[in-house]
Amino acid sequence: MTAKLGQHIAIECQARGDDPIRIMWTRNGKPINPLTQRVKISETKSDDGMTNLLEILQTETSDGAIYQCRAGNPYGADVYSVYLTILEPPLPPSDLSVDSIKSRSVKLSWRDMTRSLAQFYNLQIASSQRLSWSNARTINVTRTDEIRHMIEIVDLVPATGYTARVAGGNQADLSSYSTPVKFTTTEEAPSSPPLGVQIEQTDGPGELRARWLPPPADKHNGVIIGYRLRAVPQLNGVKENQDVSDKIIKTSSLYSKQETVITGLLKGVRYAVSIAAFNGAGAGPFSIPMFQDTREGAPEEGPSSVECGGVTSTALRVSWQPIPPHRQAGALIGYTVLYAAQARQWQNATSLVTELRLQGLHKYTNYTVKVAGFSNYGTGPFSFPIVCATLQDVPESPAEIKLLSQSSTTLLVSWKKPRQPNGRLLHYTVYCKPTASNDGPQILRIDAEETVDVYEKTQTMELKALYEGRQYDVWVTASTAVGEGPESKHVTNTPSQRGKLTELKKKYSETALLTFD
Repeated sequence: MTAKLGQHIAIECQARGDDPIRIMWTRNGKPINPLTQRVKISETKSDDGMTNLLEILQTETSDGAIYQCRAGNPYGADVYSVYLTILEPPLPPSDLSVDSIKSRSVKLSWRDMTRSLAQFYNLQIASSQRLSWSNARTINVTRTDEIRHMIEIVDLVPATGYTARVAGGNQADLSSYSTPVKFTTTEEAPSSPPLGVQIEQTDGPGELRARWLPPPADKHNGVIIGYRLRAVPQLNGVKENQDVSDKIIKTSSLYSKQETVITGLLKGVRYAVSIAAFNGAGAGPFSIPMFQDTREGAPEEGPSSVECGGVTSTALRVSWQPIPPHRQAGALIGYTVLYAAQARQWQNATSLVTELRLQGLHKYTNYTVKVAGFSNYGTGPFSFPIVCATLQDVPESPAEIKLLSQSSTTLLVSWKKPRQPNGRLLHYTVYCKPTASNDGPQILRIDAEETVDVYEKTQTMELKALYEGRQYDVWVTASTAVGEGPESKHVTNTPSQRGKLTELKKKYSETALLTFD
């Protein structure tokens, strides 16, 4: 017969025979004192004999023994024997510890003695937030021959506090539970995207306002630190990840509605916006993209590959590559071309196409040119300025021509370069003829002198072997690679000896040339 420690048991002894019948109980051969506090003996007579009942109210380890019921009458005696085994629960395990922790699992181990009588272990684990052992998860573990036992518990929730305890068990009962241990699983990236994502335009171009709710609380898998917003322009012919806008924001509240404005977007472009929450372990999945258009605005960038070249001496041809559609910021109306000669004010011209001819310009002049696109919302950035020049033309006539007498057979003609050279001056042509003659003029050529003086240097030429006392007409023209320019005004003088005084005066003053009539 077996009984658990502390259990109430009853051993029945039935004796059949004639009166008088006497019954006595012994334990391991020694009479049992019926007056013992935990022992109760009662008997009941029947027609054919007597029934005697031995009760032990709370069994103890020492109650394990051979119990004998001795029954007798004047006609004889008999013995009924029962071996009582007391089943004891094992001692509780010791040194329960946490060996390793992951986001969804934990490894626990404990120590047990070989003689602890445990046949299995009962491990309980429950959330520390609202600890209730009655609702705890229970895991049965078969005992092995090892002194230290180990188990990995899976299917836990990330970033959650738990409490665990363990007890040994056998046929009798469970031991008392060990001292509980507490631990918290590690974080894991959120397993759900934000909820209720809404995307709308703002009053400014190139901006979108986003609103959303955090993921469900049981999907946070840790503490939500912030959110990552990804805005992808929906454009054809644009490489993936080009012009993609990423924004990281810190969370303002763990569970309330979130809001932010995404800036720096392309204007007048449709975007797909998705949002992901992140914690210390990383970012979770992105929400389903929501589509919205940004407001139109001035173009995002200037035209590219701007080229400029001279067409004539007063015209330039300017051309450029159009602004890419996704950088036009909406409906592009046309292009503005700014151009200016050195130290002069900017002038403006517009074109609806990617080419423009600038007319009425200064001849053989450097111009700075830059181009920008414009729409109803304003003008975009200008291209990098470039410099080009109008073509050469024939020059204007030389300036300030003078004719002086050097001697009785020599005249000195002087002039300054044209006020508008209209190109690189190559040479001057001096024409000289007697005033009264109908013959063609004598033609002399002199190379143009290059000078960078602020005050243009006067150029001169002596006309020799002339007739004394005869009047001569002289004029000068200037030439560039394009051709000969118009004549200067005609000047007249007569070679004379009195001109020597002029030469003498010239030696002492470069600013005055004197002649005498």
